Amino acid sequence: METGKTSKYFKYAIGEIILVVIGILIALQINNWNENRKSQKAKTQYYEQLFEEIELDIKGIDGQLKRLEGDIISYNTYEAIYETSNISLDTIYKNIKKLPSIYDQASFNTKTIEVLKSTGDIKLFPNKIQTLLVALETLQGTYKTYTDANYGIYLNLVDDAYLMNVLSIESKLANQEPFAKALDFKKKLPDQLAKQHLAFAMKNYADKNASVTLKGVLETVNKLKSLVKKKLEN
Repeated sequence: METGKTSKYFKYAIGEIILVVIGILIALQINNWNENRKSQKAKTQYYEQLFEEIELDIKGIDGQLKRLEGDIISYNTYEAIYETSNISLDTIYKNIKKLPSIYDQASFNTKTIEVLKSTGDIKLFPNKIQTLLVALETLQGTYKTYTDANYGIYLNLVDDAYLMNVLSIESKLANQEPFAKALDFKKKLPDQLAKQHLAFAMKNYADKNASVTLKGVLETVNKLKSLVKKKLEN
């Protein structure tokens, strides 16, 4: 202080502080840049995974809708015959055996959505995509709930019509008169046909319900695909 160098010291100290602050700001900027780069890389990976899963879902849903459409057409054809006046039991039996009895449910690729939810990374996406992801998950859940319930009822009704499979071997029992008589096909046929008719009516209802719900899922999936595709192109 005696030599009058105080002002020079303070100027030097302030300069040092400024350099330190600038260094910190640069480090923060570099860190933010790295974080943004990692975030962008993660988003790109998520978008790619989502797009791949969406493509698989669309293919699967299209195939399922075609199968449902075929089953519904088959039932409508059967219904037209069934509603004809005074048709024989044999005619009903032959036509009801033509109906497709096997069903399957669409499966969805949800791995990426589950990861996004569990990690909280869903916040990386724009609100519109987040909304569609949540809506899609809800629609998929609704589809599964309805199909499980409806086809479950169908299966219970089919089990009640257990003799329908036995009836198909009637012609093979021509030389087994005691066995055929004990089974008493002709007497049990009307009851079994009525139960089978009710079972397929339920299956037709389940098919129609599944078709409507799946179309809603497909519509949402296509909207999501369009947005994800734009993000990948950008």
